[in-house]
Amino acid sequence: MSQQLKHEDALRSLTPIKIGGDHANALAVRGKHLDEVWALVEQLLLEMFPDTANEFLSDWERIYNLIPDQDDPIALRRDKVKAAFNKSGEVNIPHLTAIAKALGHEITIENYFPFVAGHAQAGDEVADADIGFIWTVRGVTQDGYAFIAGEAQAGDRLGSFSSSLEELFDKLKPEHTEVVFVYDY
Repeated sequence: MSQQLKHEDALRSLTPIKIGGDHANALAVRGKHLDEVWALVEQLLLEMFPDTANEFLSDWERIYNLIPDQDDPIALRRDKVKAAFNKSGEVNIPHLTAIAKALGHEITIENYFPFVAGHAQAGDEVADADIGFIWTVRGVTQDGYAFIAGEAQAGDRLGSFSSSLEELFDKLKPEHTEVVFVYDY
């Protein structure tokens, strides 16, 4: 409990004089119940955000239509929910780099343009018309999760690696495009 004064003490301070009988026991019982409710409220405050949710994490996943793998650690599940939460429907380079940054990746995205007479300049790379449907994501690092006491839960693997950014971008990208990922090690 984060407050310094127990609810029993707070209730007792509201009574300016000592009252006999079961009054002290009643204050203790009511104070204990208020302490329990306070602890639940503090937990509920944590559950309302995807980056601290435990009990409601499956609800967050359901809202964003995310299906976690059975052995996904809780940190990866939270990251996927946070990324879905931050998704706005608009797919552009600043938005995608912001999503990647939220997942811990410092990336750059490179678009390619076909060589078109009248628009291209001397020294521009000559490329096929289909090159406009390919973009490259550079600076991606392999996601790794370690089992951390207090964050991980029983059943989580002690460590894992995934390509959650790659999976997410494959879902976000326009269907007619291809994304090439260049990993930094």
